[in-house]
Amino acid sequence: MGRKILGIVVGWITGSAIFLIFQMVASRYGIEPRNMWHMSQGEITSYMSSRPMTVYVIVLIGYYIGSVIGGWMTSKISQHRESFVPPLIVGVFFTLYGVLNCFVMFPGQPVWFEAASLIGYIPFVLVGHKLSRWG
Repeated sequence: MGRKILGIVVGWITGSAIFLIFQMVASRYGIEPRNMWHMSQGEITSYMSSRPMTVYVIVLIGYYIGSVIGGWMTSKISQHRESFVPPLIVGVFFTLYGVLNCFVMFPGQPVWFEAASLIGYIPFVLVGHKLSRWG
């Protein structure tokens, strides 16, 4: 039981760190406002809808890579190669993060980006789980 929990925590932290790295890289392609945390909801929506598509593509790639690596780490650490439940839990956490990201913290992102990110977390975590079984 302890290895499962450790695997879930490490997989979630690793995947989240990769998300943040890709978000930092993507921020180089758009001008980030200095006072974003002091902006109103309407100003955030307007800003998010004006960002270039390159930013969203880079972030989406980061979400997918982070999900794969998070699922892989979870499976490797939990040592439950036949059980996909620990990586699935990580995928659910990522999906909940995505819902908060898209609809609460940063509304106004393109619909294609919201849909692609929310649909992609769980399948890509399971891909990471499958890859862990090969090694």
